[in-house]
Amino acid sequence: TFKKAPCAKIHHHNYIGGLIEHTQSVMTLCETITELYPELDRDLLLAGAILHDVGKTAAYEYAFRIDVTEEGGLIDHIVLGYGMVKDKISGIKNFPEELALRLLHLILSHHNYGEWGSPVKPLFAEAEALCYADLLDSRLKEFVQIQKREAAKGKEGVWSDYSRGLDRFFYLGRGKEKN
Repeated sequence: TFKKAPCAKIHHHNYIGGLIEHTQSVMTLCETITELYPELDRDLLLAGAILHDVGKTAAYEYAFRIDVTEEGGLIDHIVLGYGMVKDKISGIKNFPEELALRLLHLILSHHNYGEWGSPVKPLFAEAEALCYADLLDSRLKEFVQIQKREAAKGKEGVWSDYSRGLDRFFYLGRGKEKN
């Protein structure tokens, strides 16, 4: 289910309940963006925030350990989510065509890059906002997870182990200093 699903196997929010936590964070970021940019369609952006990763409910299995499903590995969460939402929309009588196109575009474009799974780039303001809200939350969460992992290992030093997902080391500092 959506509440229990992980957001990833390796990277950000890679634990039971990670998907709902990530979705809530992206919604909060999008809400703030619409306060700063009231010209944006708040309802559309928040709907995109809720649905952008819905395909992850089919892309991961997590009964015993988090792993990628066959569908998740072969099709990916973006295309899975697109199909899930498109199917639901087609079952709603008189669903506005423009709204359907925009909502589906939000799902397809939220990773921005083809190598990250998006078949299209964000092509309107709400899509761009969702893309960066998703990226901000995923990157910051991954950094926080790295900090916690290094602290749990009792790591002495100022640099984290290399993060393959983010392609860099992270500066951990020399400890907490109070001013």
